[in-house]
Amino acid sequence: MDYVKDWDKSKKRYEAFYQNEIIDRCLCSIKTMSDKYVPSPTPDIKDQKAMEFVWTDPETKFHRQKNFMENTLYYGDAFPFVDLAAGPSAHAALFKGVKCMYESTVWFYPVMNDISDEIVFDENSPQYQNVLDCSRYAAEQSKGRFCISCADASGNLDALAHLRSSEELLVDLLCEDEDVITAQLNKIQKVYEKLQGDLFDIVLENNDGGGVIGWLDVWGPGKTSQLQSDISVMISNDLFKKFVMPELLRQSEFLDHCVYHFDGQEQIMHLDDLLSIPRLNAIQWTGVTGQPPPSHFIPELQKIQAAGKGLVINTSADQIEPLMTNLSSKGLFLKIYVGSKDEAEYAFKLIEKLTRE
Repeated sequence: MDYVKDWDKSKKRYEAFYQNEIIDRCLCSIKTMSDKYVPSPTPDIKDQKAMEFVWTDPETKFHRQKNFMENTLYYGDAFPFVDLAAGPSAHAALFKGVKCMYESTVWFYPVMNDISDEIVFDENSPQYQNVLDCSRYAAEQSKGRFCISCADASGNLDALAHLRSSEELLVDLLCEDEDVITAQLNKIQKVYEKLQGDLFDIVLENNDGGGVIGWLDVWGPGKTSQLQSDISVMISNDLFKKFVMPELLRQSEFLDHCVYHFDGQEQIMHLDDLLSIPRLNAIQWTGVTGQPPPSHFIPELQKIQAAGKGLVINTSADQIEPLMTNLSSKGLFLKIYVGSKDEAEYAFKLIEKLTRE
């Protein structure tokens, strides 16, 4: 593995993380940019043709990522990877008629006028072939020197919100036939399994037999990916049980290891249900802008650990001490944002010092 010193030891720490254990210290990923880093040029978002090229051309996408990797300083268990993001719940783009808008992320234009409208997966669509082409190109160029993160294809209810629009779907969940919505979600689940299966076939060997959740800096043995339901911050727990839990159970059974993306304090009302998923390995706690930092939620974080689930916490260096003094280092993974080499070294030494069972 390029750019890192002891990837084999880090893999052992990741493997221990999924067992809620530690090898020698808390699992952590700390990264900062070198002074020489010059970001790859990005077109004006008004030039959608140029933006689409940046997002979809395999060679361009790869070399932009390579520029970032070459200028990143890696600490702890951080590792280099090509991030093949294609927008959140990207499997929504694989249905006929879907058009995309490219910015700092990818947005999808709704295509359903009614929740009962037929949605058709198109395996021969340019979008589907592009996701595979980008993955194949990255694997050919990498040859194990860095990992490859698959497209962010998770969250079936989120994908349905892309196809229908969030506003319309929220009304549908309250007013429309449950069986109709469930049937649409089942169609999306089949597309999820097809896409994920094809992508894992391309990247697993390159990734030392593992999967990567790029934006979380997470590696895991076997088919590893995230689960999510961002739209669940806007629905009741009853609706979560009815429409979201079935997909989370199915996807957790499809994967070898999985981490749920817990996007904001509004999802606390669903926490007990999440903790009941037998094959869910960990919950990733996001510090959402405008909400308190993770250390404000120590009781909830302790509850997650007490249920035997791991924790992935995206946070800043000033949160290391309050988190590590109140949580077990077993099954704990800290992803730390820092702005300099000195901050990175300080954060790493503090994590070593505070590691405890």
